[in-house]
Amino acid sequence: MGPVELTVTVHSPDLVRAVRENQLGEWSGKVLRDPLRDKTVAVFADLLRDGKITKRAELEVLGAILYGALFEGEKGEIAEALAKALEAVPAGERLCLRLSLQQGARGMNHWPWEYLSYPGSEAKPAFFFATHTKLVLSRYQPLSNAGPAPTPAPPPLVLLFVVSQLNDPTGRVKAQEVIDAIHRLKEIQSLPIEIKIMDRPTTMENFLTALRAVQPHVLHFIGLGHVTGDHTQIFFQDDAGEASAIPDRVFAEAFSEAQVFPRLIVLHLWDSGRPDAAAGLVANFAGLAPHLMVPPTQAVVAMQYPIPNADAITFARHLYTELARGERIDRAVGHARWRLATTEAAYNNRIFGTPVFHLHRGDAIIQKVAPGSPVK
Repeated sequence: MGPVELTVTVHSPDLVRAVRENQLGEWSGKVLRDPLRDKTVAVFADLLRDGKITKRAELEVLGAILYGALFEGEKGEIAEALAKALEAVPAGERLCLRLSLQQGARGMNHWPWEYLSYPGSEAKPAFFFATHTKLVLSRYQPLSNAGPAPTPAPPPLVLLFVVSQLNDPTGRVKAQEVIDAIHRLKEIQSLPIEIKIMDRPTTMENFLTALRAVQPHVLHFIGLGHVTGDHTQIFFQDDAGEASAIPDRVFAEAFSEAQVFPRLIVLHLWDSGRPDAAAGLVANFAGLAPHLMVPPTQAVVAMQYPIPNADAITFARHLYTELARGERIDRAVGHARWRLATTEAAYNNRIFGTPVFHLHRGDAIIQKVAPGSPVK
């Protein structure tokens, strides 16, 4: 039995359509949107970007505002679609909830949807979508050239870490801690993971060479990224070792140039400690992710805010454990997100909603582990 999927597409403020997999149901409604709601979401987005959210109650207010806009429009039909889809999820499974924001959505793609929350009722308690154990929230863009699902690859899970450290006078950048944690995971649990590392100098030429040589199933990029207007830049090095800004289009085209398309790309953003906000730059990898959704790449996880090392290790450790066990990508990401929020204090900051998940199809899987394998 395949995953239960619900795709919610915002075509325009006047048309939201929800469709279940295999045409099991279709619902339509309108976005509940007005200037005050737009301004309120923008204020919250700024607070999240600046790291000034410190209480769960604040995030619950934001989540309820987002929920109201999407699910409580005309006749509440989209909320009905969600309720029916959740009821259909078998025990131990997750609903793959795909949110698709079309051009007519007028800026809603910039809203922090990873903090969506159900406000609760007498019959059902409140919950955040990103960490709910029965669903996994992803952003989705239909692909005309998607084709059939790629054949699952045989073990081991080939993981390439690309570290673009540049110069870090603050000493905060400790990519090796994340890599070491995955090495320990492989050794302790006997997981079928092959780890390759590309660190300095992270030039474009070296990046292309590493892609071709390793042919990774998963690319985990650790580095810096900034948003200027509608475009995202990431930082490599030039031949002299100086920082070189690579536009999102060029980074995405590198995979086509190398003819290497990882099944999953993880964009891990760290805090450089530089006062970029004063220069009008915003640290964010979320805008880069849609450019990378080129088949056979099946999914992208992009950090929309810098993530502390301890949380990055928690997320990566549980993500790669599940993938190495042969789990579907959506279930692996859902579990890793949940592990970011297993303490009450975790909801008093933005961490649990930091990973933005882009997924094309709910049945996406990198590899299947054969029965009787030594995976624990």
